[in-house]
Amino acid sequence: MRTYIKKITGADLPIVTAPTGAPPVKIYVGQSVHTDQRGLDSKDLDHGAYRMKAGKDYLVLLGKDTDDVQDKPGSGGAVYPSSRDDRKRAVEAWHKKYGDQWSSPFLSYFKGYHDKLGLWASDEHGSLNAVNDFLRSLGVEWYMPGEFGEILPRLTSISLPEVDKTVRPEFAMRSMGFYVNAPFMASADEFLWQLRLGLNPNGDIGGHGIQYMLGTEAAKKDHPEYFALYGGKRETESRGGKPCCSSPGLLASGLGFARLMFDEYHKEVVSLMPTDGYSALCDCPLCKGKGTPDRGRDGSLSDYVWTFINEAGRTVAKTHPAKKVSCYAYGVYLLPPETIDRFSSNVAIGICQNRAYFHESETRDKYRVLRNTWLQKTSGRPFCIWEYYLHARDNGNLEGIPVYYPHLIAEDLRSLKGMVAGEGIEVYCGIGSLNDPRPDPALAISHLNCWITARLW
Repeated sequence: MRTYIKKITGADLPIVTAPTGAPPVKIYVGQSVHTDQRGLDSKDLDHGAYRMKAGKDYLVLLGKDTDDVQDKPGSGGAVYPSSRDDRKRAVEAWHKKYGDQWSSPFLSYFKGYHDKLGLWASDEHGSLNAVNDFLRSLGVEWYMPGEFGEILPRLTSISLPEVDKTVRPEFAMRSMGFYVNAPFMASADEFLWQLRLGLNPNGDIGGHGIQYMLGTEAAKKDHPEYFALYGGKRETESRGGKPCCSSPGLLASGLGFARLMFDEYHKEVVSLMPTDGYSALCDCPLCKGKGTPDRGRDGSLSDYVWTFINEAGRTVAKTHPAKKVSCYAYGVYLLPPETIDRFSSNVAIGICQNRAYFHESETRDKYRVLRNTWLQKTSGRPFCIWEYYLHARDNGNLEGIPVYYPHLIAEDLRSLKGMVAGEGIEVYCGIGSLNDPRPDPALAISHLNCWITARLW
């Protein structure tokens, strides 16, 4: 707030914990005794929501600012590594605590922390969102990291606005994963830009969670039946191994892992989604005849995979009725299963898509039908979307050609209103900003897509 007021007006506002003297206007950022006295608090401001209210001589910019520190590095959580170099110790701590039946799901958690700023991406940033909204109302905008992507007005004075509003996001979960620029490896300018997008990674239902059942040497050695059989050999290596979704032992292992996450780590959702690159039915006798190749590639394993996920949800309901297991509709199990009329309410579902191709009416219509069919099978419960803004990587010989589709983004996000719990997007970046301060050409050809998505979320 102080930095940008000075940039656009030259005025240097003091930061204090109580008004000093008789300033004409007080700006209260975050919850304090002063906002309490005005009957304003952040109790119901979830998912980055915020409150803006002006009085005769004050402006309140208020949201939740809760730190995400429970059982994390530095707070006694031994299974959480504090860096890549600390992973070996954290793995040993995990196996000492739980044995070797599952691999640790926490080995990348440190990537969400920015050491220089002292912030987690998963902190609540409500008051920051309120400040940024106010600055935008003055004409400030951040299209890319650093001064290169910054738009500033030049003002000689700022009028106290007439405002009394609560702003709540349309999408609760708003996540963008920036290749080579996760918070732990991003420059301060890069991470601040990500925060100014108003992101909120909390609520992600997770992906490819079955890897934690398949990832240990003990599982490969002692439970080969967990793995898909291809050509007479169990697939234990390729991209984390491939599951046999008919294996009773694998289901039991997944349920045990889920209960551990629910009970000890207070997780609301645990992913049991197959590992990436899963494309072929297991050849074992238990799986015989369970594929549906007549449904085409998008549905060739839908009934097979989703039967496994739904059974996990039904079983979780018996011991943890408020918790969920999750899976994204993806690849060969994108289509809803035909053998399940209604999913267990303990199953959280996401849909993977690429709205860049929605300029093709056939593709756009396909996904609209797909969403409605999924909603019918989940009794209208909101789903999550997983998206891909990877054009800078996928352009091949067209590297450096901007690929902007703001109208497709706007149309799609508006069509999703009321259907979704949130959205996660993979965003390709070509330069790790911590060691290279140059503007990133890869981000430059897709930053507008990120910006307009965030503004509509």
